[in-house]
Amino acid sequence: MQIGVVLSTILIFLSCFLCDSFQATQEYIRKRIYGIHNGVAFDIYEHAEDLLKNHLSVQQVGEMLVYGSIIDSDEEEIGFFGTMDDSFRQMEQLSFAMGGYPQKENEIAVEYAVLQILDVPYETGKPLTLKLKAEDGNVKEKTYVLSGVLNSYTADWKNDGYHLISGVVCHDCTVDQRNLFFVVNNSDNRQMQELNELIRDKKESWLVYNDYSYPIQNNDYYTLAENGGIVFPVFCIRAVFLICVESLSTENRCIGTEYF
Repeated sequence: MQIGVVLSTILIFLSCFLCDSFQATQEYIRKRIYGIHNGVAFDIYEHAEDLLKNHLSVQQVGEMLVYGSIIDSDEEEIGFFGTMDDSFRQMEQLSFAMGGYPQKENEIAVEYAVLQILDVPYETGKPLTLKLKAEDGNVKEKTYVLSGVLNSYTADWKNDGYHLISGVVCHDCTVDQRNLFFVVNNSDNRQMQELNELIRDKKESWLVYNDYSYPIQNNDYYTLAENGGIVFPVFCIRAVFLICVESLSTENRCIGTEYF
């Protein structure tokens, strides 16, 4: 009987550990694909940016500035270029197929998908000429040195139609769109609504909650396990196990076997 209790207790702890471990792995994978941020204030104006940065619930922020678009030979937009500050880079940890972020003004890191559309070699350290369209509509060609090939992320991240940059540069230009990515202490609906009201103004800035990485409503097995729903079936398993052990023990005693 004592062996049964020990084994069933081990089973409970092992089941809980495996559920927690699997859930943590799933969350890690989601963050790697869809971003670590809880939300993004797209096209935010500077006063609202200060309000959001200084809010008590906000732990970490990273800024992305969009300068304009990258266009192909048919004048079609195939991506956007701009800068990411150091906080954004540390927070999101975007991955590279090769190379890394630009360190000089004449360098650029470009998303793999854009290079594929342009049909240019993926060779870091080589010159890359791009057609860039600025906020005012002016189009110009500029030659950079390719510092890195960024693994594609813009197609996966939730942006509600706002711009995410595919080409990362160092130099300053006229800002077309200012995006503030942030991590908060508590990312429930109420908190997001409060932050959204905080940044609203006559100018159309908008907060987009990253429910790809942090699902708001998720009734699958792993969420059930997290909320304690796994406890009942585990105890049922334990009860069945103890009944089997007790039954075997009784049967052995009946045929003269020593106490189990």
